[in-house]
Amino acid sequence: MISLILRKALVLPNRLSTRLFISLTVGLIVVFVVLVTLTLSVQQRTLRADAERLVLEFAQGQKQAIDATILVRKQALQELRNNLIRWPEPHPKLVDEAGLKVLFDSLWLISAQGEVVDTWSRQEATDGIQQLLEPRLAETLFRDAYQTNALVIAEPEPSQHIANATVHFAYGIRDEAGFHGVIVGSLTLASFEFIRDTVPIHLSQDGEIVLQTASGLILFHSEPEFIGRVAAGKAFQLADDHNETIFQGDDFRGNQSILSHQALNYVDWVVTISRPLERVYASAHRLQKIQLWVGSIVLLLTILILALLIHIQVRPLRQLGQATDAILQGKATYLPEPRLHELKKLVARFNTLLRQNESQTRALQARQAYFDTLLRTSPAGQFMTEPSGKFDYINPRLEAMTGFSFEELRATGMRVHIIDEDRPAVIDSWSKALGEGRPTEIDFRFCCKNGRIRWLHVETTPVLVDGECLGHVGSVRDVTSSHTEMETLRTQATLDALTGLLNRRGQESAFEAVFQAARAHALPVVIMLIDLDGFKEVNDQKGHAMGDEILKAVADVLRDNTRDRDIIGRLGGDEFIAVLPKCPSERALRIAKQMSQEIAAIHEKFNCPRVTASIGVTELRDTDSDLDISIARADQAAYAAKNSGRNLIRTDFLAE
Repeated sequence: MISLILRKALVLPNRLSTRLFISLTVGLIVVFVVLVTLTLSVQQRTLRADAERLVLEFAQGQKQAIDATILVRKQALQELRNNLIRWPEPHPKLVDEAGLKVLFDSLWLISAQGEVVDTWSRQEATDGIQQLLEPRLAETLFRDAYQTNALVIAEPEPSQHIANATVHFAYGIRDEAGFHGVIVGSLTLASFEFIRDTVPIHLSQDGEIVLQTASGLILFHSEPEFIGRVAAGKAFQLADDHNETIFQGDDFRGNQSILSHQALNYVDWVVTISRPLERVYASAHRLQKIQLWVGSIVLLLTILILALLIHIQVRPLRQLGQATDAILQGKATYLPEPRLHELKKLVARFNTLLRQNESQTRALQARQAYFDTLLRTSPAGQFMTEPSGKFDYINPRLEAMTGFSFEELRATGMRVHIIDEDRPAVIDSWSKALGEGRPTEIDFRFCCKNGRIRWLHVETTPVLVDGECLGHVGSVRDVTSSHTEMETLRTQATLDALTGLLNRRGQESAFEAVFQAARAHALPVVIMLIDLDGFKEVNDQKGHAMGDEILKAVADVLRDNTRDRDIIGRLGGDEFIAVLPKCPSERALRIAKQMSQEIAAIHEKFNCPRVTASIGVTELRDTDSDLDISIARADQAAYAAKNSGRNLIRTDFLAE
């Protein structure tokens, strides 16, 4: 059952029970993580404090022990030096010095001339020792002991006779009579093994104990393989960087550790004790794992119990939801009264709203019936759209007008059926109306389902409530007949009734468009003025009907020799004009000659007096303020052609 509840909660994350479950679970997890984190932090601080105390105490103890070891040997050599000064020669042999033999591994007595006069060692091969020490002592121990009465402790040197590195202690022998020599005691690094014996077990297993000289030579290390290596004064550098007696840093292995450096009193050596933080916190990490396992199990059990309790507590809400579903399905009218006091007020208010909604629904249904009847019987097409412009309703009249059903227009919209030339303007108008929430009306050509093109007049008005657009309503009227009549009137107003060429009214708008384009794009424009010769004789001899046929034939010649974009018009009577945009002057002359020849041959077809053409040709110039100035030059050129004998072509080009 619990698994079923959890599965439902995951499938329905927006339910109240799921939100309560998730919120409380997250809260428990956060508390658990905080508690574990705080516990671990306290444990780590405690373990660190204990480790720092242990490291510091042991470092101080080792410092005292090594200082005491060096002090005993210093005092023993000092006593031997005093005895050698007091005793007359021959001096006692070093082999007889039982006390010093316990404290040192080797003893040497060097004369004032730097010669070894007496030696003792725990091992044999004294000659080997002498050969090794003579140059070293001559340069270091002998010189330093000669210059001071204090104890000289030399830097440890490797020895061929003794397998380990050796530390030398030396005193100069002098009295009132002068300098008599040097007494030297040597101690191998193995003598410092007593340090290991005093180390606590847990510190010796996971920490470092290091005795290091000022030059970085490791005299002792808890791991023997490090003894005799040079660490370049690492301990002294760390001691300079950290004024504290205990601090955190890298040990000789590079591990983050708790360290304590203790400088010795009688020699420039440093005792370093370290313990890695990983080992310090090991027990805390083990305890953390146990806490996580135990805490996770307890947390899981708590979450499961919490899920069960929430499931029980929200049962009234589920019952209320089921009752609401029954109302939506029409199986119930009102919500039953719940037991919970908090829900009683909510249910009572909800039932009141249900009653009010029922009354309003009946009123709306009555009004909707009137509205549907009005739209259905309207002589105009009616529609409603969503705020985005998508159809939400169209009346039967609009379906009949376009041939498309509501489903088809809702799927495609009207724009795909608008003629390409009209579509940009319609889209722009409707986009502004939708974006600005204002009324609009526009005429456009619409391709109906049967392929017929109709002119439609569409008016739309936004439905606004508190400034918010809920959609649009509109009407559609078929205005095809009106546009057809206007187009017919417009055509009659701009075309010559006899020839079908542009009349003066049509020429004005066409000439203005050519002039503006030529100025905007620096295009060449050629103007021809054609004046017929002998046309009066045709009217006098053959009648005006024959004259009309001649004029229509001349119009056909002009059309046949020009392009669609060229402008051809009748100025009146027997005068014609042709405006040729983007036409070079050479090509314009060839066209004029061809026109002249074809016009001169027209009389052969109609068996009438011969008709020719006097043609004047010029171009649009930069100095012309409008095309009328160019037309006037072409007229003067045509007049010159007529006066020069007719059936001629005269030009007025700037390049002539």
